[in-house]
Amino acid sequence: MRQISEKQYAQFTSKERLNLTMAALSRGDHAEADRLWQTCPRHRYIAHDFEYTLSVNAVITLGMIFFEKCVWHYNLIKKAEMFIMHAEEDQEFEHREGHKELANQSRRLVELATKAENAHISKLKGLYEGFKQFCIAQGIDNGIMLKSVPVNDCCHDIDFLLASNIEANTQYAGQIKKFFSEHWHF
Repeated sequence: MRQISEKQYAQFTSKERLNLTMAALSRGDHAEADRLWQTCPRHRYIAHDFEYTLSVNAVITLGMIFFEKCVWHYNLIKKAEMFIMHAEEDQEFEHREGHKELANQSRRLVELATKAENAHISKLKGLYEGFKQFCIAQGIDNGIMLKSVPVNDCCHDIDFLLASNIEANTQYAGQIKKFFSEHWHF
């Protein structure tokens, strides 16, 4: 390979330097990659407090993860709700028409779907409880944090589901707290 002068090293753009570094690394030329690194222009920056900006970014990221998990459980609850409604309509029709065996099958499907729906409500409540526990452990105001996550904008009756008499899944709440805690430390 041809020799690169010191003057050329100083004039590479960021993209050129990146491409040259990756080419050097791909051929195993660590000396060239190191030379590209060492000759890279240096700059001084003024920035906001690093711990604060990391914390803000972490809170935003964890809020997005909470939102995604919340919407996922909510959508599964709504799908089960729709399935149950249609299966109950089928059951009524089958019963009215004298199709006892089909009506019994529909009844069993409703029971299974109701169990699935209740399990997701329990997990949804566990998600909220685990997130609350995480916030408390980190000294974050849980109420303010939840207000910053637009769950109610797309899950309109979530407060009704959270107020149901179904118990929160405490094991899931513990997993959620642990998950968020592991991803909080940066």
